Amino acid sequence: GSSTRHSTNDSDGGSRGDGGRVYANISMASTTYHCQVHRQFQCVVFLREGGVAMTPAPFLSRFEKYLLPVQTFLDDRISLLSPACQRQVKEALHICDEFAKHMGAYPISKETGKCIGPSSFYGYQFGNTLPSLFFSHIKPPVDGEYLATFSLSSLAVRNIDKFLVGCSKTQQIVRCMCAELLQLMPPENFILRLHTLQEAEVYANIYFTGLDSSMCDLKDLVMHRIPPREGQQNQLRRHCS
Repeated sequence: GSSTRHSTNDSDGGSRGDGGRVYANISMASTTYHCQVHRQFQCVVFLREGGVAMTPAPFLSRFEKYLLPVQTFLDDRISLLSPACQRQVKEALHICDEFAKHMGAYPISKETGKCIGPSSFYGYQFGNTLPSLFFSHIKPPVDGEYLATFSLSSLAVRNIDKFLVGCSKTQQIVRCMCAELLQLMPPENFILRLHTLQEAEVYANIYFTGLDSSMCDLKDLVMHRIPPREGQQNQLRRHCS
């Protein structure tokens, strides 16, 4: 624990016109140390939102508090891209959010507009998962460069390039990000919604061959031998024209 006080006098008794020195009592176990603090010292503490309730109130009261959502960091990173790339990334982010919602990432009540029920994705957090994914793919400028770049490489999907052939840059970003999202989706949930996709064949190939080669045979079974549920239609619009 610690406490801070201001002194109007120097240690030798001389008066100071700048308001005096700043001291802090730093307590460690049963010992308290009287320490001088530099006038320009600043302390920033990062806490996860879920950990705030577990943090002692006296500690929190010593700080100004701000909520920093992932979207704030993403917006800052996007601003480092070229104007054309910024438009592509923002459009892709919107489409991926529609994709995630369509696939059941966060079921929304039509009456209240609030999230209801469990997500069809493992660990999906509305407002965090998708922005975090995009943030991780925007590489900041390196020495000698002025603009950031958007990386289409994927650690989750093998040979991602073959799924991007013939696509516009926005389509490439969408497919790459949606492919990353699908690794959070269990097979039963993916199969349940697969036939509602307009690009079902593409995402079936990504899911069953790009993510896990052991499920190649399952892809043929799902696409050609299991018919869509009654009433299922191609409900999701094609990702960018």
